[in-house]
Amino acid sequence: MKKHYLLYGSERYALAILRPLQDAIRARGHEAAWFFDGPGANELRSDERFLATTKAVREFAPIAVLTSSNAVPHFFPGVKVEVFHGFDAGKPRHIYIRGFFDLYCTTGARDTEAFEAKARELRHFAVKETGWPKLDPFMREHGADMPPPVRPHPVILYHSTFSPSWSAATILYDAIREFSRSGRWRWIVTLHPKSAPETVAR
Repeated sequence: MKKHYLLYGSERYALAILRPLQDAIRARGHEAAWFFDGPGANELRSDERFLATTKAVREFAPIAVLTSSNAVPHFFPGVKVEVFHGFDAGKPRHIYIRGFFDLYCTTGARDTEAFEAKARELRHFAVKETGWPKLDPFMREHGADMPPPVRPHPVILYHSTFSPSWSAATILYDAIREFSRSGRWRWIVTLHPKSAPETVAR
């Protein structure tokens, strides 16, 4: 019997995080559908199912709701699962139990250990170390013979988060611009979807 899974997003970045899970669900012969309470629904592909109302979610009757958000509607059917999607950078309240989730899927040993300690203390949720699904597409060829470099210059990938207290994008802007114009390196710069518009415009 086909099982239903709901992929719940409150930000556009949920697409990159949850699509590998959608692929795994489909590969097992089950069905995934999306619900957004924020931006992202307009970026779904034609082969992705979108549920526009909570009534549609209830009728879909998912056995699990998977999200990269810190909260999820408690009235949605199914087990509530938070999928972690980053590295612990020491932010305050990184290990914070809000009471929404039945299962926390962690990215690595450090988070797993911290959440398991909380699970033993609170006894109302489970923890499973699953890795970071957003990185899965990058790791598919891990272990294969590396092809020879095809770029004449080294590549620098710079990614910045959106939080002003953690982002270095504004501070490093002049240096990155200078280095990128030197021709010694090829720069790939990505910014978090929630970055300030004035930062993105620069």
